[in-house]
Amino acid sequence: MVSQCCIHPVAYIANLAPLQDGVAVDLGKNFVLHGPAGSVSLKNILSRFECRPGDRGALDPPSKERCELSGHTDKFSLGEEIWVSYSMFVMPYSDFTYYTIVGQLHSTHATQNSVAICYMNITPSNNYSFTVWSSADPQDVVIKTLQDSPAAKAKWVNYVHKIVCSPFSNGQWKVWRNGAQVVDYSGPLGQDGTAGDYWKFGIYRTSVVNSHRTVVWFSNVEVGGDLEQRITAPLAVEQCAAW
Repeated sequence: MVSQCCIHPVAYIANLAPLQDGVAVDLGKNFVLHGPAGSVSLKNILSRFECRPGDRGALDPPSKERCELSGHTDKFSLGEEIWVSYSMFVMPYSDFTYYTIVGQLHSTHATQNSVAICYMNITPSNNYSFTVWSSADPQDVVIKTLQDSPAAKAKWVNYVHKIVCSPFSNGQWKVWRNGAQVVDYSGPLGQDGTAGDYWKFGIYRTSVVNSHRTVVWFSNVEVGGDLEQRITAPLAVEQCAAW
């Protein structure tokens, strides 16, 4: 099964169809746009996210900016095997003055603060960092940092994630990049008592003085059941003239 998506704040796309706030997108699970109408645009399997200074959701504080699709209407259970596959292209002029999350698995909790369970950051030094959180160790722990550069990001890169949440033991997060495994985590992962976990992708960043726009493209986003075949056989990316 592949998921549908919700979108958080803003994505601007030339010559693509802009999404309206609250409109569901079927990516195997349901995803919805949160944020300014038209900030995220889709053309078939291609989507473009653009976060500009001041772009945020209705409930976001001034310290945060975002432009995301959120799958919170279609959640996974603890212990369920979660697969996520996509291709990503980061425009080389994008601003990473502070840490910028481009993909995360998020919890839902009725009585506690919901948290990002595992997430992929682009750092101010243009590297990637991978961070986990669990009820067994309730703090963000960076488990892997990948050296990278703006030039290396300015091309389509294929990612596959396999995630199993278990708050006190036996959790898993495995990530493959262009067919090579770059993350292989086993241990506590997830929030005890969660009402379900969901995938979010796009741009989520801290608001800083004199920040500039960040633009990230995604293609062939699939969320749901077994997608192991995408590790070695990713879907072809549809090219778009509106860069």
